[in-house]
Amino acid sequence: MQSGIAALPVGPMQRRVRSDRVTRKINKCQSTSREFYVLDILNPFMGNLFCGGVRFAGAKVMLAKYFGMCAVVAAAYVFNFGPAFATVVFSDNFNSGANAAWGNQRGSWRASDGVYDAASPSNSPVTYTDVLTLPSLTDFVLDVDVNALDDGGIWLRSNYNGGAINGVLLVTGGNTGTYDGLYWHIVQNGGFSGSSNSASQAGLQETNHHLHIVVSGDTYTVYLDYSSSSFTSLTTALFASGSAGLYDYSPTSGANSPRGQTFDNFTISVNAVPAPPALTLFATGLGALGLLGWCRKRKAQAVA
Repeated sequence: MQSGIAALPVGPMQRRVRSDRVTRKINKCQSTSREFYVLDILNPFMGNLFCGGVRFAGAKVMLAKYFGMCAVVAAAYVFNFGPAFATVVFSDNFNSGANAAWGNQRGSWRASDGVYDAASPSNSPVTYTDVLTLPSLTDFVLDVDVNALDDGGIWLRSNYNGGAINGVLLVTGGNTGTYDGLYWHIVQNGGFSGSSNSASQAGLQETNHHLHIVVSGDTYTVYLDYSSSSFTSLTTALFASGSAGLYDYSPTSGANSPRGQTFDNFTISVNAVPAPPALTLFATGLGALGLLGWCRKRKAQAVA
């Protein structure tokens, strides 16, 4: 036996296995992989699958080990593998003009020089453009660059509704280009609530920023400039789904930009989780094979 293997600790469960069987198991596993032996010592049931069989007392113990392993794999899937399935469903960098999916409902929106804004900015009536191909977004992530932040915003779970807009509006800057921050409005049939949950940071006006917006359930959360901490959030159950778009009330020229506030690199992503999850299904299959092998061995021993 290799010294590295002999030094491995043996827990209470393994002390219930006959020493001669463990010795045979070690010898057999050495011909394949040390990793299989380690798995066998830590979890006899899974080791049985890979290395040929360790008998231990009680079906209850076996089932506990089986479901325990499945729980670990499922947790690993949810917390480590789930985010990897995020799928971009819309993206526009405006380098070749505006994507044809933009509605341009109000404000004469234009894309030139690789950025997007309203040629006729206004807050009465409010400017509006959204992604027409995604009218029923529920949970999603939106990323956008805001250049020369002044007074504009992002529409979330919104619909134009013939001009009587419904949805959530995140205002960038605001207060006619004097506010160094972000705040929210709830819009119903074209009527605006008061501003809420404002958050400020010195120097936001007339500078460039990245917004990462997570819409999940009833909560809308904004992360500013790649920070891992929330900058501001809003909770409302009024809108279960809707589109996403942009609002512009900045002047057509600004102190640091010839066009005032503009938008760039607009992206919408959703979590496309496989059904059933492939990794969890794989782990369950391994467990089922191991259980079948163990039962057959028990049956053969009973007949003998």
